[in-house]
This record gives sequence, C-alpha cells and structure tokens, in this order.
Amino acid sequence: MKFLQRLGRSIMLPVAVLPVAAILVGIANWIQGTVGGGVVVDVLSTAGLALLSNLALLFAIGISLGMAKKSDGTSALAGLVSWLVITSLLKPESVALFTGVEDVNEVPAAFLNIENVFIGIICGLIGAFCYNRFKDTKLPDALSFFSGKRSVAIVTAGISLVVAISSSSCGPSSTADWSASASGSPD
Repeated sequence: MKFLQRLGRSIMLPVAVLPVAAILVGIANWIQGTVGGGVVVDVLSTAGLALLSNLALLFAIGISLGMAKKSDGTSALAGLVSWLVITSLLKPESVALFTGVEDVNEVPAAFLNIENVFIGIICGLIGAFCYNRFKDTKLPDALSFFSGKRSVAIVTAGISLVVAISSSSCGPSSTADWSASASGSPD
C-alpha cells in the first residue's frame, strides 16, 4: 500500500505542470480570438504545447524523482536515461531494423505510439529503482570513478536495455501492446 501511495504522490509532480500548459494555451487562444494572431500568441501557444507534447518525458522524470528514497537529481537523470533508451529501442524504425522487417509500416501497430505516459511511468519506476538500489555501490579502485551515484545512470541504461529488448521480443504480450492499449492506439 505504501508503494501505491508514493506512486500517487509522485504522479502529482508531473500532473502539476498541466495547469501551466493549459493556461498558456488558453491565453494564446483567447488573444487570438479577440485581437488576432501574432508573436505573443505563437510564443504562448508553443510553450504550452511543448509541455503537453512532452508530458510522457515529464512523467519519466517526475516519477523517478518522486519514488526515489531521497530526492536527488541523479534519480531524475536515471528516469531520463531509461526514457531515452526504451523509446529509442522501441520506436518503429528500430523495431524494423532489429526484426529484419524491410518496411516500417509492417511493424506491429503497438510500436507506433511508444512515447506515451504509460511508458513514462515505467521508465520513472526503473530510474527510481536503480537509484534506490545502486546509489551507494562501491566499485574496485580501478573503476572507483563510477562508484556511487555515477553508477546509477549506467545500471539504468542496462536495465532499460533489457526491458526494451524483452518488450519487443515478447510478441503480443509486450509492453508496447499494453502501452498501445493505454494510449488508445489501434492494434
């Protein structure tokens, strides 16, 4: 139960960005409707839509930061690393390359919208797990530069690599299919 409570609190961090995005887009639309377009409208609209279009990335960083036992920039970086690895490996072009499919349009539809909030939450959880587990890791003297918090991003990339490969090779029960269901993409 504590896990779900922490997850709920962590979700509130990226959700808190939504009102700012809505206000920016709303003001831009109001100005455009009353006075007409212009630079101010373009700036406000672009800023608000930038937040909305990168909401999944905000979830990856926010969940990782919120689920870490000690809030630290390293945990946020781990969430970002996980997001970058997983979304890069599961995008249709990569899946086509790895599976030997010549036409990207033949890649299963589940991989078409991989950059969504569900994947952001998964990446945030991976980042937080890696931070909590590996932030105090001690390595031998030859590798001591990568000890402690520096090892978190490296381990996160490795775990995210395994998650992405297993998700892409599991077939119909893959994370991409769950993700497509969660985002409303056609199967």
